[in-house]
Amino acid sequence: MKEFILSKIENSKMEVMNHNEIRSRRDFNSYKVRFENVFDYEDDVFSHIVVETIVAYRPYPTTSIFVNNFVTNYLIEMDRSDIINSYDLQPFKMLIQSIDRTFIDKLFAICDYHIQGKYERYSRPLYDLYMIWKSSLLNIDRVNEIMLDVIYDRQRFEDRNPSCKKGSHPNLILKEIIETEVYKDDYLNVTDKLIYKSVPYEHCTETIFEIINLGIIPDLIV
Repeated sequence: MKEFILSKIENSKMEVMNHNEIRSRRDFNSYKVRFENVFDYEDDVFSHIVVETIVAYRPYPTTSIFVNNFVTNYLIEMDRSDIINSYDLQPFKMLIQSIDRTFIDKLFAICDYHIQGKYERYSRPLYDLYMIWKSSLLNIDRVNEIMLDVIYDRQRFEDRNPSCKKGSHPNLILKEIIETEVYKDDYLNVTDKLIYKSVPYEHCTETIFEIINLGIIPDLIV
């Protein structure tokens, strides 16, 4: 996997910035990849992307969907199938983890970051949770079905996932996050500048309270 990713980065004429941090046979790797930026950007925006791979967790449940992009959507609207075919930009099917599981992971991730004191550039899950919650894609029954299994899987790596340790109170952690506004500055100064659809910070916090009140997260991890 490592060699495949490195070769694709090289073929794309981009540059790996952290070669010394990437190792073989690891369950997690993070590749910082510099690209040539042709636009002006603000100081809060990096001119590199981060590609992360993790094989420690079972991806379930899964679903098959079509993967698309803004360029292809525009070309379809313009009836330019000639360009789509010339550059192989057709939508394609991919097996991905369901949004119900992603929703749970992001709930616990925002708790883990808070426990670990990670706030700078870690506010994005608040926006993601809002967007998932307000979409028509979330299946609450499925969330309830897999909640305990996901907690158990995250407990296998409890140093990374402290909010899933036995004795933790994730709902209290979420309330503390909102009441202390520890992610607010980062959300306003970083996340809000990067997201596709601007969402007020207060809307994200209201969503967290709605999730807590629904009772889908255990009050106590046992």
